[in-house]
Amino acid sequence: MIRQIPPVNEDKLIDGLKRLKLKHIREILDDVNEIAMAEEAGCFYFLGY
Repeated sequence: MIRQIPPVNEDKLIDGLKRLKLKHIREILDDVNEIAMAEEAGCFYFLGY
């Protein structure tokens, strides 16, 4: 059974990535999320949010 993933506050995620100076992740976030969603889990799950 796949665990239900709660909705993500994208603004909070982006702010955290800015604070951590993870510019590259911010730049590819949408693309990675699209790929992950095709595999039935969002990248937010993999990022721990």
